[in-house]
Amino acid sequence: MRALAERAVFACVLAAFVGACASVPTPQKKGERPPQLSKELAATDLLPADLDVVLRIDVARIKAGLGPAFAESLAERAAEQSRDGFIAEAMSRADAVWIGLRLADIDAGDRVLIAEGKTGEIHLEPSEWAEVKAGATIEDVHILDRKGTLSRASTGRIVVAKDRLIAFVSPAEVDAVSRLLKNGADEGHGDPAATGLVSMDVRGHRLPPALEKKYPSIGAVIAGISKIRGSAAMGDSAVNVNVEVYARSEPDAERAEKFLVTVRDAALNTRYADAMKTVAIERAGATIHLKANVPASFVIAALSASAEP
Repeated sequence: MRALAERAVFACVLAAFVGACASVPTPQKKGERPPQLSKELAATDLLPADLDVVLRIDVARIKAGLGPAFAESLAERAAEQSRDGFIAEAMSRADAVWIGLRLADIDAGDRVLIAEGKTGEIHLEPSEWAEVKAGATIEDVHILDRKGTLSRASTGRIVVAKDRLIAFVSPAEVDAVSRLLKNGADEGHGDPAATGLVSMDVRGHRLPPALEKKYPSIGAVIAGISKIRGSAAMGDSAVNVNVEVYARSEPDAERAEKFLVTVRDAALNTRYADAMKTVAIERAGATIHLKANVPASFVIAALSASAEP
């Protein structure tokens, strides 16, 4: 029973992080002058619309609510994933960090990671990088491309907007970011609310056919979800989690609600029990509202580098 419950918890997490590719703006006509980006380049301007999972981490609030050591630990773990120490440097100094991922290729490491705020200079090996010219003129923006053969999960490009942000782009996303610098921000890109410790904007799509066949019940639930938005904010003694799940229709919402209630109840017999006891699930039409007050100690233990996987 415990194994089944833990698998259900995993399925719930999978459902909560499934996104979809949105449409990309129509290419410009030949000879047409590209629109110029604002001088105040925003972090979301550099997020391609095909990155269907976008997270915003408020580093300043995490430092204030959970402590500087916790924020530095998260930065170090992000650097380990990309094998680039300069990412930890930027993240640990940032006010906020944006992470855009494409769920279908999440294991491959395709992403755009942006550290926002006055992060200062980061330590790079000059022989590994070359400055390139942007496709459009943007004040105080510099672009560095990495030389040589790159692994897919590495950082292939760095975009620096002086005293505002630094973006770290994996090789597979370099062309898309070049397009954004030339043409401006994509319509429909992920845009989490700038609130709480962490916020997310996820677009729903179907599972790959092989997984739908293997997990038909879960596949049906996920296929009925169009978007998930949520945030986690620090309360007096707990982290207050609010998530809204937007279904494609009321029957889809009913199916998703039953699934989430089943997962929550099953998890009461697992190590996640303390957190799941606080989860409230309500449905209004095609929208499901989830609320939870998770003890801060549980969040720290779950996300710290020393915790069990």
